[in-house]
Amino acid sequence: MKGWRQRILDELNMFSERIAVAFDPDGFLREEKTASEIKKIGFDIVVFEDSIEFRYVYESRYRDAFEGVQTHDLTAQARRLFVVVPNPDVRTSIPFDVLSKAREFHYGFADIFPQLSYSVVSQLEPDQFDILWDAVIRENPDILGENLTKEFVMKHVFQMKLPGSLTSDEDLLVTLMDRHYKNLLIPEVLETWYIDALRREGLFSDWPIEIVMSNRRSFLDFLQERWALFLERNMGIQVAECYRVGTEETLLKIPGPIDIPFDSEDIRVRLDNFFLEGLLEPVPPDPSYYGKAGSIVEPWVRTGIRLDTEEMAIYEIERLLEICGDMLPEEDSSYDSWRAFSSRWTHLKVSILSFPPEPREQSNVRASFSGSIDADSQKYGDYQQRMDVATSHFEKLQTKLDSRFQVWMCNSFSSLHNLPAVQPVMVHHIPRYLARILRKSNDKLALIVLDGMACDQWLVIKDELSKCKSNITFRESSVFAWVPTLTPVSRSTIFAGKLPMYFGDRLKSTTQEKRFWTQFWVNEGLDKNLISYLFLPADRWISDDLGKADLTLDDEIKETTDFAGNSSKGLWDKALLDQILSSNVLGIVVGKIDRIGHGIQLGTKGFYNQIRQWVSQGYLLNLLEYLSSNGYRVFITSDHGNIEAQGMGRPKQGSIPETKGERAIIYSNKTLLELGLREFPNAIPWEPVGLPDDYFPLLAPGRSAFSNVGETSVCHGGICIEEVIVPFVEVEFHLTSYEKVTHNEQEGNVSNSC
Repeated sequence: MKGWRQRILDELNMFSERIAVAFDPDGFLREEKTASEIKKIGFDIVVFEDSIEFRYVYESRYRDAFEGVQTHDLTAQARRLFVVVPNPDVRTSIPFDVLSKAREFHYGFADIFPQLSYSVVSQLEPDQFDILWDAVIRENPDILGENLTKEFVMKHVFQMKLPGSLTSDEDLLVTLMDRHYKNLLIPEVLETWYIDALRREGLFSDWPIEIVMSNRRSFLDFLQERWALFLERNMGIQVAECYRVGTEETLLKIPGPIDIPFDSEDIRVRLDNFFLEGLLEPVPPDPSYYGKAGSIVEPWVRTGIRLDTEEMAIYEIERLLEICGDMLPEEDSSYDSWRAFSSRWTHLKVSILSFPPEPREQSNVRASFSGSIDADSQKYGDYQQRMDVATSHFEKLQTKLDSRFQVWMCNSFSSLHNLPAVQPVMVHHIPRYLARILRKSNDKLALIVLDGMACDQWLVIKDELSKCKSNITFRESSVFAWVPTLTPVSRSTIFAGKLPMYFGDRLKSTTQEKRFWTQFWVNEGLDKNLISYLFLPADRWISDDLGKADLTLDDEIKETTDFAGNSSKGLWDKALLDQILSSNVLGIVVGKIDRIGHGIQLGTKGFYNQIRQWVSQGYLLNLLEYLSSNGYRVFITSDHGNIEAQGMGRPKQGSIPETKGERAIIYSNKTLLELGLREFPNAIPWEPVGLPDDYFPLLAPGRSAFSNVGETSVCHGGICIEEVIVPFVEVEFHLTSYEKVTHNEQEGNVSNSC
């Protein structure tokens, strides 16, 4: 137990009252391990953000028990309430009848880290508190001013070399690669200080430090362009024409130094992971180069060259297995560790299920590189054996993963919803995150919910979108869905920005999403006329024949057969969409992926193929481009993921909220839940965290489902990592250097089609 956390718990253990009100402006009490320990003491944690919502929770769950009224709920008699107040300024809004019964506490950085500058450390996220505490105990610093605190935090929390210790391009590149590989979210005040300090050193005047330090996508583009240059200039490898476009220095998308020391040892060991995990794309040689390479290419370079498609794919799978095995989090790891692992895990899963990879244009690569068709046949005859071994290791790792993640979810999930939403951790944090963007920049915002999209399916979508459009980029992160991972539960929270416990009977359907979305933004001070919500049909988009006169701005758009055979396939009804361009915030649900999953017959691999086919048709790309070109910042997320599961029998009691949501049974009381548990003794009785009082889920264990015995289906509702952790992505379009030239020459006529 960390010392700062133990101090808080020791104080609470001496506290005998039923109600505590704790002012927590810096998020110490909402940190996941602290919240978990507070619950073990016997407190229910409720975050006070809205007086009406708090009154509802207090009246429905606590008041009678606290005032001695006998209830049938025996657990209510033992409840203790811990009210966490993120903003001390709202003290007067806390109901007097609660405050008068409560003992007050206050915790903040000034109390826990008095030797550090508050203006700096207050920018940190809760998952960084332990790292900071360890550094303070180890280094025992004197009282530090603002600049010295910045140095301390950058060095010990973010493990960044201080500007004064960077003396070469190699030092800077290693620092940048480490920062962006880990996808460290450094507070703006620290990042600005770091960049300014580098500029003062005066050693990197030719580097676009502001760009490559702050923007991960720009840094990756920087590396991608220089890698093609490095292959041609340093390795004598002529790259394919499409990659040679940017090798003219004047056409580089990202300015800066041309010659990068990729062959240095410190760079090499990092570069390998960038290619393996899809952060950088291997560059194909020019077709004329085939037959000349062989042993010329050094082994460390091969990862970054698209030589032998199958060989590289297997090598990638084997290395990703190593990486995932090494970084598999423990049962008591942080939520951020699981999010980071999820990214690698889904990349591995897609790689295995997509093998063999799609054939490339150069069909003679095998023979030309080996110099012998017989030798080539032998080599490729070994591929299946290597894949069999890799698949076996993957399945064993998956079993280990499922076991650990289940324990972690049961122990730690209940603490996530109270975390500060500075960076979204759960899906209901997303609207609050968008609201902060709107307050700061007044940007127009569009949130697209791809219903039922798991992180591995997002990788497939991203790959297809990138094939269709070279200038599309993605700022990727992930969030936790609500459990049970069912559409009415999790999707409602996305649009409401609230816990599902506030929805009551409305949790049984998605019909209230428009109202939830509108009410959230009205509460944020936005005019109702500047808020829009659209549901887009699952199988086809809007055609010009739809009958626009019958539609209002926010009405649900029903499927229509009028679209069949329409010559404008793939285009949106611009007349309808033009209506929403006056909106400042736009919520959109696209139901296609969930519909594919519900009808899939060929498992996850078949799921990928159908998604690829759908995305390649251009519907999604057209929507993204249309919104972006009309001034929207566009975000994509999902309400839940899915897995391939095996049926273990259908229940005799309870109800399954939606067809193919076979991973969860919902009961209305604990008695029925216990009956269900007798029927399925290996199932997981899920603690109704954040759920209504009459909502008791029973979850299928492992990768099984409450469906016919032996039946395979792609479904959701449970707590496997692919169901729970879902993408949260910002989509951006920009003109590449080549496209800028073409754009000028052609007066802006750049193709948007796949």
